[in-house]
Amino acid sequence: MINPAKQELSEGIRLHLEGNLPEALACYSRALNCSPDNPEILLPIGAVLHDLDRYDEALAVYQRIMDLLPASAALYHNRGNTLLALDRFEEAIDSYARALALTPEDAEALVTMGTAFEQLGQYDAAMKCYEEALRRVPACAEAHWNLALALLRRGEYLRGWEEFGWRWQKKGYPTRWREFPAQLWDGRPLHGRIILIHAEQAFGDTIQFARYLPLVASQGGKVVVECPQPLVPLLETIPDVYHAVPAGMTLPHFDIHLPLMSLPQLFGTTLETIPDQMPYLYPPQERLHRWQSLIGSKQRFRVGLVWAGRQKPDPHRTCRLSDLAPLANIRDAVFYSLQVGEGAEQAADPPAGMNVVDLTGNIVDFADTAALIAQLDIVVSIDSAVAHLAGAMGKQTYLLLPFAPDWRWMLERKDSPWYPSMHIFRQCSFGCWSEPVENLATALSALCPPDPDIDYRNSPHGSGESADPLSHLASGADNKTR
Repeated sequence: MINPAKQELSEGIRLHLEGNLPEALACYSRALNCSPDNPEILLPIGAVLHDLDRYDEALAVYQRIMDLLPASAALYHNRGNTLLALDRFEEAIDSYARALALTPEDAEALVTMGTAFEQLGQYDAAMKCYEEALRRVPACAEAHWNLALALLRRGEYLRGWEEFGWRWQKKGYPTRWREFPAQLWDGRPLHGRIILIHAEQAFGDTIQFARYLPLVASQGGKVVVECPQPLVPLLETIPDVYHAVPAGMTLPHFDIHLPLMSLPQLFGTTLETIPDQMPYLYPPQERLHRWQSLIGSKQRFRVGLVWAGRQKPDPHRTCRLSDLAPLANIRDAVFYSLQVGEGAEQAADPPAGMNVVDLTGNIVDFADTAALIAQLDIVVSIDSAVAHLAGAMGKQTYLLLPFAPDWRWMLERKDSPWYPSMHIFRQCSFGCWSEPVENLATALSALCPPDPDIDYRNSPHGSGESADPLSHLASGADNKTR
């Protein structure tokens, strides 16, 4: 006789693995009706509630299991994941520790525990978690991946790029491994062969690592780059790119290939040898003319703004336009929204006194964004693809970073080894934007002309010949983060 609870549970697991979360939850619920208070059913219910971002409900289910079966490592691991998603980092660490006490050879709980330590700014503790996880399970791709990012954040690039190679085995890596008849490039001279460089991850990653394309061409080959469609017109402006192909389209003939983000390891990149030819991206000329016509003659100090990023994979790097309210006190400045997608609607309701011009409805792709940036004096952005684009164009950029930054911005630095025109303003405590925004507003005020009748385009600040406008903040929060 078929057990209806097991049947519904099995079907729920299948649907859960396929990503059909609502139907999976319905199956789990029916299974629980057949077998109330069954921890084997409650555990996947908690997991699917977590995947549905219903974190408080998931915690309630986990508490129910703790009352029934307190010695479950899977319970404490899953509970730790939900606490981590709720930014309850100390509690998450405690839950992972309880899971590890029950399964001393587990590696995955150590990896997620390390992630929680990172969010608290405890990077040495995080590194110890990843290294211990690899001692237990040497082939744990998630531990290798987290260790790679930790090493890169510390500037240990050679070892970091080596660990970065494990990304293809990591669960949930956003780019799939590509199988081609052509061989992977090993860095040897190309002798006229056509090489395909295919982009990975998100827009910002492609923009950052596009600086390597001229180095590839210098090895004597023709560079074909495959990238998302919105980046094609922009990457075509790189003189050494023979052809740019939108992802998903039929590829032309090529003799050899390599993923874009494998290039730093291939070229042995260290902090001292990051390709620094700036700028390396330019807006197409016809787009420049179009945006010059849209914006008109220049009369005031122009500031581009980006305040929101995607909630996944990192919700902490985003803020609201209202968090930038101190910028409204900067006289003689007009702000241009560069915000598209999530959060763009906030441009219609800016903070009091902030003059925000929103022309983003005219943006088709990143070539348009680049042409708009070219009309501006400076870009202010959270960690976004636009920040990378402004930096790649050599545009002065003020970057707002969360307490636990992405690897590429390193720790404590006010500058970026990747973008010489960038100044960094960091959160001093988790989730608090007030102090970095105030410091940014002070620095931005120093760039504005003291008199609206003065043409600041020819002033020392405008030409970049003056002393660092951030120097008066030497004792401020930017120097004492973490």
